[in-house]
Amino acid sequence: MQFLSLPAEIILGCVSHLPVAEILRLLPALGNHRLWRIISAAPAIASPGWSTIQNTSLDGIVQAVSLASFDESPSEWLKINTPAGLLDFCISSENDLIVYVTCAPLPTNPTLNHFAAEFFSFSDGLPHPLRSSSIEIADVPSLNGIPDIALAVLGSRVAISLVF
Repeated sequence: MQFLSLPAEIILGCVSHLPVAEILRLLPALGNHRLWRIISAAPAIASPGWSTIQNTSLDGIVQAVSLASFDESPSEWLKINTPAGLLDFCISSENDLIVYVTCAPLPTNPTLNHFAAEFFSFSDGLPHPLRSSSIEIADVPSLNGIPDIALAVLGSRVAISLVF
């Protein structure tokens, strides 16, 4: 069996352990377009930091992937305070946006649930500069229960669906 007739996953498994300089020397020598497509599309080769894989279980299934470039320093996580009554959220990284859908009893009438959407910046956890106030969605009798929620962000638009 020839090397290039193997499945792409096996070829990548063999080639991904080579240094990038060796891979670059290998490509012209083989002159194969299939090999070039396989190698150039592989994240483990395009971004070598992903090539360190740590198996955390005995069954052979990979449970965690760590970046080799971050092994020596601990991660620092930004804590974002979530509002009370959080039902669902959506993240839009291109807009630096987190949208929360919240539910709380209405202060003036506790038999009604007040649903609202709140907008925060993902980078600092502060109210989003393009929408610092919440959007009041609906006041619904609490007998209706908690709805199924669909939440999406597309460009500058936010879609929210509550189905009771």
